[in-house]
Amino acid sequence: MAYLELVKIIKQKQTKVAFTDDDILAALQEVEQVIKNYCSIPTVPDALRYTWCNMSIDLLLYNHEVNTTPNDVLEAFDPSDVSTIKLGDTSISLGDKYRSNARSRTLQSHQANLDAIVTNYKAQLNQFRRLW
Repeated sequence: MAYLELVKIIKQKQTKVAFTDDDILAALQEVEQVIKNYCSIPTVPDALRYTWCNMSIDLLLYNHEVNTTPNDVLEAFDPSDVSTIKLGDTSISLGDKYRSNARSRTLQSHQANLDAIVTNYKAQLNQFRRLW
């Protein structure tokens, strides 16, 4: 399957971020290898074209969010980070040193968690999985 076709599909999908062709190609290649490893297949079949693109978009958005510093502190605020609220003398604690929610923990990991992305698409990938 031609990468240019996949890049075109990804660009047609509406995302909040405009990605460069190089970024898209890198994500496509990384996800391609993950799909081939997970499914134990030599090439990604045409039937997984949209799954491949959606997984690549997930990786691109993850990388973008990890590498982007918000302009405003409130943009980075996630209500699920609140760990304690004390009303008398007003005290609010935002998370702990290990971060309180799963999204924050994932974003603070040192590498993109492609296993989590694969988990989201297991239903589609399992149809093409070969066990040796």
